Formats: sequence, C-alpha cells, structure tokens
Amino acid sequence: MVHPTAIAPGAEMSKTQPLALPIDYYELLGVAPVHLFPANGAASDQRPASEPDWLFGRTAGPLRHGFGLADTSRIRRIGESRPAPDDLLTPHTVDQAAVNRELELAQNAALSPEDRAARRLDLEIGRRILRDPERRRRYDSLLLMWRRGEQNQERLHVLRQLQEEVRHEIARERGETPDPEQGAALLREGEAALNAGRQREAVAILRRAAEAAPQLAKAHVAYARALLAADHTLALSSHTLRTAIEALEQAANLNPSVSEVPALTALARGLLARDQSDPAVAERELRQAVMLNPQLAPAWNGLAALALQHGDSKGALVACRQALGVNPRDERAWYMAAAAALQRGRSAEAREAARHVAELRGRPWTAAQVLDEIDPVH
Repeated sequence: MVHPTAIAPGAEMSKTQPLALPIDYYELLGVAPVHLFPANGAASDQRPASEPDWLFGRTAGPLRHGFGLADTSRIRRIGESRPAPDDLLTPHTVDQAAVNRELELAQNAALSPEDRAARRLDLEIGRRILRDPERRRRYDSLLLMWRRGEQNQERLHVLRQLQEEVRHEIARERGETPDPEQGAALLREGEAALNAGRQREAVAILRRAAEAAPQLAKAHVAYARALLAADHTLALSSHTLRTAIEALEQAANLNPSVSEVPALTALARGLLARDQSDPAVAERELRQAVMLNPQLAPAWNGLAALALQHGDSKGALVACRQALGVNPRDERAWYMAAAAALQRGRSAEAREAARHVAELRGRPWTAAQVLDEIDPVH
C-alpha cells in the first residue's frame, strides 16, 4: 500500500495532477478487469500488464494504459450476468498489485523525484478506486463506454470528479488544512450537478464542499439535499438518512435562520423512523415536514407508504395526489396510487395510475402488467 504521507513529499496535493484522461487504472496497477469480460477470458488483444507504458512515460493510444480498444465485441454489456467484482478483485489483490508497482517505480532510475511522486499519487488514486466496490462500479461504467469508443467531456468530467474525491480523501488523511475558497467553488459545482439531476455525483462534490468549508451552512444543507435526492425517498438507507440529519443539524447550529432546514430535518427523521419500524414517530415527523413545506414531495411519498402499510387506502391516495401535484413524473407515487385504488375497489382509477407507471418505465411495460405486479389476483 502507498501511504498518503509518502505520495508527494514536500508538495501540496493540489500541485500534483492525475494522469491525462481517460486512464485505465487496471493496467496501471497490473490487474485484469476479469469481471468485465466473458467467462471464457479477456479480449484476445489484451496486452500483458507486466510493463505498462505508464512506468516509462509512453502513451498507449486513445485510452491511456489501455490493453486493446479495437475489439469491444467480447466485453460484457452492462446488465449481463457476470461474476460479482468483489469475488474476483479483492482489496488485498489490489493492494498487493499497488505494492508491486511501487517497487517497480522505486527501481526506475530514469524518473525524477517529481515524476516519481506524481506517479505514486496516480498509483494511489487507482488503488483506492479499484479496491472500493462503489467507486469501482462507477469507474467500470466509464471504462466500458471508452472501450466502445464512447468518449465525451461529460464522462471525462465524471472521472475527474472520482479522482478528486480520492485526492480529497488523501489530503484529509495527511491533515492538510481545508481551503474555504475551494469549498465555495465545490459548493457551486455541486449545486449545479444537483440541479442538473446528477444527484450521486453531487453527493461526492458537496460532501467535499462541506468538509472544505465547514463554516458554510449552505454547504451542509446542499449536501443533505443531495443525500436525500440520491435515491427514491423510500429506498434511502438508514446510514444515508443519519448522515443527512447530521449535516442539517450542523447547518442549524451555524445559521438557525436557514429556512429549509426544519422541513428537511423532519423529512429525514420521519423516513428514518419509518425505516426503523416506528410508524407513530414517522407520521408525526413527515406531517411536520409537509406542514412546513407543502411542496416537499418526498414527505408526501413517505406518508402514502405509511398509509398503505396500515390499510388506509384513502389516506394513501390523498398523499399520492399531493406528491404528484409537485412531481407528475414520480413513478413510485403513481405505483402507490394504483395500489391504493385497487384496495378501494376503484378499478378505473387503478388502471389510469398503472398506465402512468408503464409510460414512465417504458416499453414493454403495460398497465395490465403493472397491476399484475401489484396484485396478481386483482
């Protein structure tokens, strides 16, 4: 493993930039992405990883450190059945590969101290991306697109954000002082990503913004908003909800006058109580949320789910209509509305709600299939 304190002695993290994009971190570390290939092996034009161009400053074509862009026909497409990455590429395997590359770097007398420090940083970024399942999944989706010749600035931007997320983690471990100006810039960038619908990208950016500028209440609120938007309201994990609550509480401590904090805090607390099977607290908090902000569609969704769980189909329909009044393209709200209408024996209303679900899901879904999924004996 490359220790953060040994990456670039005497140099600030911001002074050492990652390799040119795009970059193949698998070859960088000398490991094969076997989970991206069919069971019968990797693509036939795969290059041996024993002497990557990266070690000697050469470029390997349109994809840096690539082992074959021409033949993409044998790369598995996203969604096909394949072994789980964690079963094939363990953190230990990645760490050992990084150690081997570190030794090769140390033996390369042609490199200047600055080049060696920069390449050690590239190596550590690759190690942290490939050993973390969530980061690796994000990176793999980009790599597959590049190997199919699909390159654009947006995908390069996504990889840059992934790299910066790791660089920030390394800087934090090294005890470097947060830069408030950088925090403000990250806040603007994260809010832009959030407003553009790139919620998961926004989460990573805004987390760094809140860490770099802990005195900015807006940064903590934006981070919480991103967390609450990272998945559908009813699919958020307890960990995500607790993290959002902590961020909102921090914002309230910094600036009690931030208007959106009370409603968002009640929303997160209500969803967490629902997740913890405490319906009384969940309903109280969610009703507090919609009282403070009637346009808070996720809170209406939570109330609809609670009502359905307790057989209150009338209450569920009321909450669904409120949610759909804010966001007419909320598939989960239409789905719950269809379920509630079925419970009340309103077949026409259930079919209409199911039709909206089918339209949002796209072909080959039909309203009849949605209703069968909700209740096979309806």
